[in-house]
Amino acid sequence: MKLFSLTLFTFLTSSLLLAHCNPEKDRQSIKQMSGCFEVEFRFQEVFAEDSNYQYDTPYHEKVIEWVSLDEARHEKIAMQHILVIPGGNLIKHWREEWLHEKNSQFAYLGHNRFKRVHHPTPSHHGQWTQQITQVDDRPRYECQASWFHHDNTDRFTCTADAPLPRRETHRLQDYDIMQRTNTFSLNGAGYIQEEDNEKIQLTHDNDGRNLIVREKGRITYKRVPEEKCDAAKAFWQKNKDFYQVVRESWSEVLSSANDFTLLPKVEGKRLSQYFGEIQKESLTQAQLREKLVNIISSFVQEN
Repeated sequence: MKLFSLTLFTFLTSSLLLAHCNPEKDRQSIKQMSGCFEVEFRFQEVFAEDSNYQYDTPYHEKVIEWVSLDEARHEKIAMQHILVIPGGNLIKHWREEWLHEKNSQFAYLGHNRFKRVHHPTPSHHGQWTQQITQVDDRPRYECQASWFHHDNTDRFTCTADAPLPRRETHRLQDYDIMQRTNTFSLNGAGYIQEEDNEKIQLTHDNDGRNLIVREKGRITYKRVPEEKCDAAKAFWQKNKDFYQVVRESWSEVLSSANDFTLLPKVEGKRLSQYFGEIQKESLTQAQLREKLVNIISSFVQEN
């Protein structure tokens, strides 16, 4: 009986490890999240400890989104999201880069402040970091976990503190951090991103955290014919080289940064406004890189 129990335990443990450690299957799953999708966003606040809390209006929106697979290497997969808004407007949306066994990341502390944290080698073995950046390619949030593959289930779940999403900009005075737990589940039609979020208010000394309200979210990515994203593809093809230099400039500026605050505006303008102006200039690659590094640096305040 003891031998049977030991054999069963060994089998179950081995199966679980295999389900969590399959880098090639991980890569296939991540790349399946690229393409042309009809995306439906649904968010609703569900629980507040304060009985007098006034729940926000549920959020619902549907758009077309092109998720461009820009890079697919052994240790890095990068995808850019381009929104097709009803009416035909195109917006460079967020970017995600999946990095295998990354040993450090920028943690969000609230009030636009980030701090570099390092992971000991055993903790990130076999894991992927999903690194999310804003529309101007500034850091947004990063989280690290393992993919799970078993019985036709491909799933990734991770938790991170993040700035308020754009849909919540009217709540800037209400809370400081969104602690988000994202679960990505692939299916035959595309994939689903489920969110279990906590809206957190920091105490005045930033040492304490008060839960304001919990929120449930569900983003459904339904694959649609590629031609629905033709305009988004053309838009990104036209702009991707410029933003490649933008990301390289961000990397240069933040290469030695450990604790910093990102300013929302400099001289009354957002970073994206500066980018729009620079794109209209005739610059060599060297001039473009120098100008972008200088502009980005002005938005980074060392703590």
